[in-house]
Amino acid sequence: MIFCPRAVYKRASKSGILQQIRGAGGDIICDACTCLTPLITKAEYDGVITNSVKASYYLNKFNNVSVCLKDLRTIMNDYVK
Repeated sequence: MIFCPRAVYKRASKSGILQQIRGAGGDIICDACTCLTPLITKAEYDGVITNSVKASYYLNKFNNVSVCLKDLRTIMNDYVK
């Protein structure tokens, strides 16, 4: 699950990246706050990797999800093949 602004979503859609992410089983959600979403719960996910300090704090404290904070380059290198 990738959360992003609408402008990034539109650009990903036009470039074909959105289709590649969905084809790999991922999804992009725009104009929604990761921190307040009911989409990420401990019942659904063991943990989350994010580059957002805000998301890491709120997901851990309010959604009770284990969070790993990494910079975006590391996330991309470690998890995108």
